[in-house]
Amino acid sequence: MLRRKPTRIEMKVDDISEWMTVKKELESKRQAAEPAPQHSDLQPLQKSHRDVVHERIGYDPRAGRETTITLPRPLH
Repeated sequence: MLRRKPTRIEMKVDDISEWMTVKKELESKRQAAEPAPQHSDLQPLQKSHRDVVHERIGYDPRAGRETTITLPRPLH
């Protein structure tokens, strides 16, 4: 396999200014699309990080406590 030398990328002032304008446009669109939630709405929606992860992976820690494990009895 042939390898070539890395290509140097040069950042210019124009590139940075263009990036800043695009970033500001995206932020303004995002803020316009999402209405600001009220304080009363935030309380019931807040979950701990652990709850969010458990919900994402489908883990319910209460399910294991309700059932007990029974071992098979010997046949003699």
